[in-house]
Amino acid sequence: MKKLISILLLVCTVLSCFTIQAFADTDYSPYSEQITAKKGDSFVSLCKSRGLDYDADLTAILILNSFVKEISLEKVAIGQTIILPKSDDDAKKIVALHDQTCPVGAIEYKVKKGETLFKICQALNLNYNTSLDTIVKLNGWESEKDADKIMAGHIVYLPLDLPIIPAGTGVEGPIKEDRLEYYLVRHTMGPGETVNGVCDALGATYSVQVEDIFMAVNGIENLNTVQAGKSYLFPSAKYENVEYVVYSHKIATGDTAGKLCKKYGVNYASVEELLVSLNPHLDLDAIPLGGKIYLVSRSSASA
Repeated sequence: MKKLISILLLVCTVLSCFTIQAFADTDYSPYSEQITAKKGDSFVSLCKSRGLDYDADLTAILILNSFVKEISLEKVAIGQTIILPKSDDDAKKIVALHDQTCPVGAIEYKVKKGETLFKICQALNLNYNTSLDTIVKLNGWESEKDADKIMAGHIVYLPLDLPIIPAGTGVEGPIKEDRLEYYLVRHTMGPGETVNGVCDALGATYSVQVEDIFMAVNGIENLNTVQAGKSYLFPSAKYENVEYVVYSHKIATGDTAGKLCKKYGVNYASVEELLVSLNPHLDLDAIPLGGKIYLVSRSSASA
C-alpha cells in the first residue's frame, strides 16, 4: 500500500511539473544561420556584411536570439553565438512562422538549468514585477505561482518589445540614421476610459513596453492613480495632436545631450525631465559611446 501511495505521489509530482509546459520549440533553422562572434562584431555590422536590412529584420533577429528588447543586441561578447536570418525574405518567413506558432507579441524562450523566471527577466532587461501578469496570460498559467514551476527545457513565452512605429516608414530624423520610434500625444482622460483603450485607439497596441513608456513620461508608479479629467502623454503610432516625436540615436564621438537636443531644435533644459524619463538607465551627463539614447523633437503643431 505504501509503495502504491509513493508511486501515485511521484506521478502527481511529474504531472504538476508539466502542466505548465505544452509548447514545442519552433524550428527556424531552414531560414537562419548561426555565427560565432569575433572581436568588433555587432548585430548591425554582421547584418551589413551579409546584406541584411537590420531595421527591417529586427523582429526576426529578436525572435531568433530569444531577446525581448533591442537593447540586448547592443553588447556582443567574443565567442557569443549569434543567429541571423539568411536573407531579408527569410526574415519575413521567420516572423510569419513565429506568428503561426506563438502568441501575438511574444517570443519563446527555452529555460536553462538553474534559471528562474526572475533571473530570465533580469538577463533580458525585462522588468519582472510589471511583466509578470502579462507572462502569466501569454503562457495560459492559472496564477503567478506557476512561474515557480518552470524547469530546464521548458518553453516560456515572454512579451516581445518592438518599436511602436515599424521601421521603413520613410520618416528620418534630423540626424542621419536616427530612427523614429513613436509619437507622444497629449490626451485628457474621459469618464470610463482606460489607459489600455486609449493606447489601442492611438495605434500603440497595449503591452509591457507601452505601459512602461506611459508610466515613465507621466511620472506614474501605479496605473490606479490615473484619473478622468486629467491630461497625460500617451505613446502613439498616429501623427495626430502630437506634442513630441521620439527618436533613437546611437551615441557617436563628441555627442552630448545638449548638442543632440540642439540638432533636434529643442532647448535641453526644457526637455531634460522628459529625456530623463525616456532614458532611465542612462546618465545624461556621461552618455556612453555606442550606446542608445532616446531624443525628442517638438511637432510642428506644438512648436
